[in-house]
Amino acid sequence: MNAASPLPYVENNRFLQGVDVALVRELRERGRTISVKKASTVYRLAEANNGLYLVVSGSVRLAIPNQSGRELVLLHVNEGEWFGELACTDMLKRAQNAIAVVDSVLWHLPAPAIEQLTARHPIFWKFIAQIQSDHLRRFISYLGCLSEPTICRTIHLLVCNAQDSSRGKVVRLPQEEMAMVLGVTRQTASRCLQELERGNMIKRGYKEIWILSLESLQKKYQEASEAG
Repeated sequence: MNAASPLPYVENNRFLQGVDVALVRELRERGRTISVKKASTVYRLAEANNGLYLVVSGSVRLAIPNQSGRELVLLHVNEGEWFGELACTDMLKRAQNAIAVVDSVLWHLPAPAIEQLTARHPIFWKFIAQIQSDHLRRFISYLGCLSEPTICRTIHLLVCNAQDSSRGKVVRLPQEEMAMVLGVTRQTASRCLQELERGNMIKRGYKEIWILSLESLQKKYQEASEAG
């Protein structure tokens, strides 16, 4: 699969399985590919809705800034995942910032195209609702581990952002990004990763972390959570 092509993610999307091929064809034809550099803004809080996005490669952080400029990270959207659905649903302004974590390629479906697609194919609303539901469930899961020890939150972050590849499951989040999400220093995040690596649960590489054993990570989470 060409990593810069959105077509496989559009045509084989799990939320679009079983829908009219005409809808998939229109969806494929109405979008356009854009490139964004690391730390670039895709859209900002309170901006007007400009459509739906698909991550073709890279990663995007969805976050809410506070008055001091720090961000509350809601979730990360990785390769093959969609974002921007909330404003497409209620037609209100953007509810958070969307920032590229690394150099990324996105596929953009403009707001006017969404209006036309939903008018011609009402089932497309279900597609948007499923994206929104998926994000909400992930955020609820994230909230559920906020009171857990840092090592537990590190494991949760790794598991939630693991992507399938030909060599297994891999996480492509920079360490500074992980530290920001966890609300700890880079040194603390590094110590947590070192602990997991010593236990042969993960293996760190250049700009990536490989999951060696999901079962071991889950066991470690439970043990650390019970220990408090």
